Amino acid sequence: MYQNPKFHAAPVILGQIPDAPAVVKMEVSADLAAVLYNDGRLVLFSTLLINGSKTYVSQTIATDGADISLGKEDKLLYLKKDGTAWSARLDLSTQKFDSVRVSGIENAEKVVAISGAKEFFARQQDGSWIEYDNGQLYKVEIPRIDRISFKVSNSKPKVGDSITPTVEIQYGSGVKAKLPPGLIQISIDKPYLLKPLDSGKIKVLGVGEANVSVEVGGLKQTVGIVSGLGKPIGKGKQEKGVTYLPLKPVFQALGGTVDYQASSKTFTIKVGDTEIAVTTGSKKAEVNGKAVTMKGAPILNKGETLVSADLLSSALGAKLKWNASKQEMTVALGAAQMTVKADQNKPQTSKPSSGAGKMYDVPATGDMAGWRILKGHEYQKSLRIYYQYKNGILSVTVEDIRKVNLNQKITWIDDYGNKRTNTVREIYYLFGLSNEYTSEWLYKKFGDLYADWLLSSTVNADRIVEDYLQKTGRMQTYGSVTLTPDAEFEYE
Repeated sequence: MYQNPKFHAAPVILGQIPDAPAVVKMEVSADLAAVLYNDGRLVLFSTLLINGSKTYVSQTIATDGADISLGKEDKLLYLKKDGTAWSARLDLSTQKFDSVRVSGIENAEKVVAISGAKEFFARQQDGSWIEYDNGQLYKVEIPRIDRISFKVSNSKPKVGDSITPTVEIQYGSGVKAKLPPGLIQISIDKPYLLKPLDSGKIKVLGVGEANVSVEVGGLKQTVGIVSGLGKPIGKGKQEKGVTYLPLKPVFQALGGTVDYQASSKTFTIKVGDTEIAVTTGSKKAEVNGKAVTMKGAPILNKGETLVSADLLSSALGAKLKWNASKQEMTVALGAAQMTVKADQNKPQTSKPSSGAGKMYDVPATGDMAGWRILKGHEYQKSLRIYYQYKNGILSVTVEDIRKVNLNQKITWIDDYGNKRTNTVREIYYLFGLSNEYTSEWLYKKFGDLYADWLLSSTVNADRIVEDYLQKTGRMQTYGSVTLTPDAEFEYE
């Protein structure tokens, strides 16, 4: 008794393909699988249930195959390199595949089966198409595409926005048609700035200029996208004539990634093909392995590491313009711009102390015996900072002491207007997908929840401890460069 496995829910293994890289095409339908190799070998696989016993069948039916296709029937339609068409079907009595030539087909190079060998389309070697329908041949007229029109819903979006591409096709007959979103194949020259979504839209990841292209019927069209920020980035600083910008928010806004290695006190930054290395306390940086000198070494400001703004010029070719009256810097990459605002300097009403302010340290106990706990810093209600400083070597570790209910449910609205409810644990997992979502988007959606999650990773505890030790005279203070800007100036 024969029982067709296509009625079984569980999948079965039909066979093994030891030379998978040599496969150029594979077709599967029910219990039949066909594999075409680049040397022309055509192998068929199937499985039978005969009297309750499962039997596997595999057979090489051609050594000069050119194309294969499976339609609605359990028949394989295939072409040979001489342009002839053949149909193969499993004979249940012999448990072998039999091939029969399809009459009337010559000089074919591609086949598309609709109903097995009864009805199919074939492309001739001259590029024309024919339809085969139960022994009859018909010429198929393929519409010629004369022009394509490619547009986007917004060519000047903000980071976090989604833009919609549309493609209109004009045929030689004058008929126009819009290509369905799922069929639009786009290419992006700077994928760190723009990301295609499964919905057919394009997500804006960073500030910059990028080109989006489509190609249909051999015609190609490109649209330029200039993306910016919806609001300025804060925490910039002017110190001794050097303009500093917050390292992580700025480079992430440019579509980059930032990693910090505590052991070497080095930030590794990637923006497209550009890789930058910045070390705490040093004016020397590396851009794609080449040394550059910044106008000032990185500094710490309210727990945020700031980097000298001129690094953006030397590494990315950015144009920088400082406006002293507004205390803000414009960063321009071509036509794309973003703004970084500096903290307003408050006039001092009293003479600053020469010590470390309210910070002090106490010995740690328990598992951290031998370490010191830094007290009096602005994050001490959330983070416990431990440090050791011996023989000029500083070691710092941070413990998050906040009590967070990971099972608490949070309701938020996604980009499509849908209301979603997730636990804090699930949302924290979402935050960890740094390559999928921008900080701008996460701040917009989750606000303080995202800021709280960022705290332990963004607070540069090393710099807080270094600042404390320098102010108390236990660590050497790094030098800096002094520049005096006019009211407004540009970096080149």
